[in-house]
Amino acid sequence: MDYFIWDGVDSRKMGLWVESLPPITRPPMRYQQVMIPGRAGAMTVREDRLTEPTDGAETYERYIRECRIMPKPGADIHAIVRWLSSGQQSNVVFSHEPNRKQRAEIVDQFDLQHVFASQREATVRFLCDPFKTGESVQKVLVGLLEPDTTPLYNPGDVIAWPKIHVRGSGSIAVTIEGITITFGDVGGAPVTADCGAGFMYTGTEVVPNGVSSEQSHFDPSYTDIVPAKMYGDFPYLRKGSNTITYQGNVTMLVVAATWRYL
Repeated sequence: MDYFIWDGVDSRKMGLWVESLPPITRPPMRYQQVMIPGRAGAMTVREDRLTEPTDGAETYERYIRECRIMPKPGADIHAIVRWLSSGQQSNVVFSHEPNRKQRAEIVDQFDLQHVFASQREATVRFLCDPFKTGESVQKVLVGLLEPDTTPLYNPGDVIAWPKIHVRGSGSIAVTIEGITITFGDVGGAPVTADCGAGFMYTGTEVVPNGVSSEQSHFDPSYTDIVPAKMYGDFPYLRKGSNTITYQGNVTMLVVAATWRYL
């Protein structure tokens, strides 16, 4: 049975039949058509050809994915409407792509119309971000766990922006495929570079109850966050193999990333 998961809730638990899922679609590319006097036709200029590097976020547009639904007899119609009318952005997962989630919004009207007897059906339109996210990985290069110095392989369709967590002292430089970011004046607290957000910060590490310090390296969360001193550029993970090196007095180095797909 086809299904989708919206905002963490499975359509099957809401008493829905999914009559059709959206096609697997390549999102529309952002481009410009340039008319050249004296030349027939036009020249297509892709935005990703104008800047380097690019994360692809500026080169693909958001797009609509439609899903046809029918409530089962006895299903709570008003609960279904409330669930699909939150008006906020969340994640959607479709059953024909179970390992891909996509940020989306439901902004268009949908009508649960009578089709026969007491049965109703509707088309729900998800306004989706261009990229789907897949597996998240966290690679320990230095720490209490066994270090992993092999290249980090990005299997996605576009580059990935990592989060880099370090602990140590003094100035620490991390290089990914020739792009170096330097953490300045690292002290006792861990420092994180959120490369996607373009922000480096430090704070107090919070270790959840029942989680060892080794495991906390894989899932750090912080309070009392303040900006940290940095130099250089925020690196990214190219498609394929990525070599990661570091310099400085490092006691922990973890690179976390989520792969992205079209």
